[in-house]
Parts: sequence; C-alpha cells; structure tokens
Amino acid sequence: MRLGVERSTGELDGIWGVIGELPVATGLRLVGEVDGDRPQHQQQSYSGLLGLIWQPWSSENLWLDTGVRRRLSGAGPDWQFTFGLTFGSSAASVAQRFDPLNDPSGANGDSSAR
Repeated sequence: MRLGVERSTGELDGIWGVIGELPVATGLRLVGEVDGDRPQHQQQSYSGLLGLIWQPWSSENLWLDTGVRRRLSGAGPDWQFTFGLTFGSSAASVAQRFDPLNDPSGANGDSSAR
C-alpha cells in the first residue's frame, strides 16, 4: 500500500495491491495480482494481472516475466501486456567486490595465508 502526493496537482492519491506466486515447474512461477488506486476526486480503479516469471538458467540471477493486465473498473485501458527483465544481486555479494581484504588475486599486497 502506498499513499502519495500527485506532483502536478498536489493532491493525495493511494495505491494498494495483493500479489501471489505459485511455483509450477523448476524455474517457472505463475503470478496473480489485484490492485487498485484512488486519485483524489476521481473514481476508484481496480485491475487484475495474470503472468509468468521464468528463470531460464538456475545458476544465473536473471528472470524474464510477462503478464496480461485487465482493467476491472475505473478509467484506463481495458487490456495491458507487460514484459520484463530482472537482474538479481545481493548486497553482500556487491560489498565483497569492493572489499580489498577479499581480493583473491593478492593484489592488495597481503601475501600472508588466511
């Protein structure tokens, strides 16, 4: 759930959503979502999405996703189609890359065994 301020008008607006995922095969998940928003002085808008998230290589942090969104009420397009690409990384793995004490090449000048 999010409550925000519309930049162009300065009015409050709110967005909510519920998402569920179901593993259907190795590296493949079925996704469902229902969400809504309520811009101030406008009709409540609801939509639903059905999609898939696929991880083609389990050793890589890469996911492809696609979905079909249907407007259930309110203004906006009746149908929307989405496609996406996500790269994953943990904060710990990024921090290790910048830590000179974890340099496996020995380039940090420390030749002692650990």
